[in-house]
Amino acid sequence: MPQTVRQAYGTNPWIVKAAPEVIKASPTIVPAAYHTGDLIGTLLTFADAAREPGGTGTICSVELADKANQGVKLELALFTTTLTGTTLTDNSAFDPADADLLTKIGSIIIDTYEYNAYSDNSSATKSQLLLAYKCVFGSADIYGVLVSRGAPTYASASDLQVSLGFLQN
Repeated sequence: MPQTVRQAYGTNPWIVKAAPEVIKASPTIVPAAYHTGDLIGTLLTFADAAREPGGTGTICSVELADKANQGVKLELALFTTTLTGTTLTDNSAFDPADADLLTKIGSIIIDTYEYNAYSDNSSATKSQLLLAYKCVFGSADIYGVLVSRGAPTYASASDLQVSLGFLQN
């Protein structure tokens, strides 16, 4: 677990300073063409998103590194559980089970205009987000899936990396 320090303000011990963290996860993808609505990779785990099991925080930013330079619109759907009722098959339609949908924190859309294209890769940054979350009892992790909202073709199993910027309470 990352080292963080709680700091009380004034005489009120309940007001604490939020600690910023960045946690990275990479989907293992099958090099292939994807279609709109397809799951890209499988479940992403953002370990220690909270300071303690059952803890809370706020997602403030997301950075997507795209080594294949596809620059396609993607959805990062975030959840408090591991989606035990949903079949998570890479390059197949993402269809969350009703029970899993109830654990959804929210979605972050990375649109095509948010990419910065370089010679042979690209990245996209989404900032000024305020997506609050509360981890489930016994866990400090949150989970995510990448869903294609376009038609990318990836050449390597490691073409994507997602970095989430958090403020942990």
